[in-house]
Amino acid sequence: MGIGNAAKKAEASARKKVGTKEKAEVSAPLTGFEERSATLRIYVKDKALLKEAKLAALEDDTSLSQLWEEWAMEWLKNRKN
Repeated sequence: MGIGNAAKKAEASARKKVGTKEKAEVSAPLTGFEERSATLRIYVKDKALLKEAKLAALEDDTSLSQLWEEWAMEWLKNRKN
């Protein structure tokens, strides 16, 4: 899948959500991020992995930041056990 196709899919997905407040809230995982955000730079050696992850996140209407945050919380929870 080319980047152009991913952008078209994201645009079409955004158009479907217009007018439904409930869906807009679900698709905005970083709502209110201004109060709780911090910057983290992650260096990924495998460029293909990073590209695949970015495209998959775009297709799933999420962000790499949200995926990382969910992964980190789950990892920390499992680490305590």
